[in-house]
Amino acid sequence: MMKAYYLWLVMCFGAGSPEIWELLSRFQSPEGVYNAFRDNRSAAGRELNEKAAEYSIEDAKKKLSELSASGIAAVSTEDEEYPKALREAENPPVMLFIKGDKALLKNKLLTVVGARRITPYTHEAQSRICKELLSDYTLVTTLSEGCDQLSAVTSLCEGKPFIEIMPCSFNYEYPHGSNILRQENIRRGGCSVTEYIFDTPPSSPYFQRRSRIIGGISPAALIFQAGMGSGALRTASFSKAPYFLPPYDLFSPEYGGAVSFIRRGALIYFDKSDLEIAYDPDFSGIELLPERKKPKPKKDRQDENTAPKKEKAPVAEEVIPLGEESFESELHYKVYEIISGAESAVPFDIILHKTGTDIAELSEILLDLEIEGIVSPQPGNRFGLKV
Repeated sequence: MMKAYYLWLVMCFGAGSPEIWELLSRFQSPEGVYNAFRDNRSAAGRELNEKAAEYSIEDAKKKLSELSASGIAAVSTEDEEYPKALREAENPPVMLFIKGDKALLKNKLLTVVGARRITPYTHEAQSRICKELLSDYTLVTTLSEGCDQLSAVTSLCEGKPFIEIMPCSFNYEYPHGSNILRQENIRRGGCSVTEYIFDTPPSSPYFQRRSRIIGGISPAALIFQAGMGSGALRTASFSKAPYFLPPYDLFSPEYGGAVSFIRRGALIYFDKSDLEIAYDPDFSGIELLPERKKPKPKKDRQDENTAPKKEKAPVAEEVIPLGEESFESELHYKVYEIISGAESAVPFDIILHKTGTDIAELSEILLDLEIEGIVSPQPGNRFGLKV
């Protein structure tokens, strides 16, 4: 069973590991990789040999049976359900694990994502656009608050299931409270997809890896709103055809990231016909220009030559505090204020006491802030600003 060998690769070397594709390239097939390590002729080095020895093919077959018993389908890159666009992406998952109707992956897919703190303009435009798109496309999104969750709810309200991409295994709930919507989507013929098997909690690196799946699984991605540093921009960077909703204000910080991508060559979405180019078999993708960097101010050469040279004292980098408008919710901002106002890393229990929230919600907020590059976990379950 070839699928068991693919699962063995994931179990030994980890989901999303580029080492897997390097080994497949060398030994032609997952079974070839397994036999090379079993026969001690891989010449892959001590570290990889130790990883390969952790599991046997029997362990992988047993895990496949466990997945099947739990209602989870395992789809490898060789299966017909595996999305063609994702197969052609950079470092695609060798296996996808699916709860729900895996046949949905064969539909005409369109990725739709955006900011968590959604503006009224985006809410109105996105609701209308999603309804128009649902007649032709199956939407791929996440259940994060804001734009992503609005796409999911709109799909179900219109009687259309959607595909959710998760940053963890199915025995974890992310975001908090999302299982009701997730289960309703599956009940209506939708599905949830992840590259992780049992006991993989959400963490910052997995959100980075999820972006390549969300961006690569569809021929095009439509980003409804993105400020500078928005996670939706990571999805756009992995898409062959990133589209952006026209900003209502080019100078609004809520759309700064969208404007920067449009300046680099990303497309603007006006109606469904704009997407057709991305689904043309001959379309090879959009090459974005490099990010623009602000030019450094030129020094006055005369002053430079005549002014006496002085030794410069080291100047501490100025930390500009973030405003409430930069955060998903008031509680996210309150957590930031507690951490930024402290002289050293703040214990989890102190943050919990000062916010008056519960452990699960605070854990999720801290993970959100870590993913956004604002806070950093410290030893002793403490949290400080990311330097």
